[in-house]
Amino acid sequence: SATIGGLAGGALWTSQGRFFTRHALLYAEGTGMPHETINSDFAALFATYFLCFEMGAKLTATLIYLAAPLTAPYIVFSVYTVVAFLSCFVVGSLLDMDDCGTWSFVYKTISHDVGAAGRLVYNDKRLVLIIPFQIAFGFASSLVVYYVLGTVIADSPYLGKAYVGLLSAVVVLSGAI
Repeated sequence: SATIGGLAGGALWTSQGRFFTRHALLYAEGTGMPHETINSDFAALFATYFLCFEMGAKLTATLIYLAAPLTAPYIVFSVYTVVAFLSCFVVGSLLDMDDCGTWSFVYKTISHDVGAAGRLVYNDKRLVLIIPFQIAFGFASSLVVYYVLGTVIADSPYLGKAYVGLLSAVVVLSGAI
């Protein structure tokens, strides 16, 4: 699941960047507002909706575990699967606005793009300062989800599996705040 999620997330976030940029430009042109303002407004709205949906999904899992403890894993898996498929249909219905990318997977194109990313890190020293933070965040978020919530909380005689969703929603809420 980590591999599937990583590949899907990588493709989704890359595509989202193109989609987001194109919409922000069109909105800025249509309203006459500065592009930077639109970018920050759109980013704030997206983050708010995304985090609220994530918190809702995690709280729903806790409610399901409290209501039906024996069948909860199957119900949560089924509900999340349905939501994932519905999301695919929603994304599939979005307009591409004639911005489909190149889909060029030849060595020369890929090596150029990888080299461009490397040059950007080399030329902009701020990016070098961000990389350790990103790595630490990746490790910390994995530790919290898989060890603290998945082992310590799930195996706790006082809380247990039913409260993993609630406590992980608190983590999302604190990040949103």
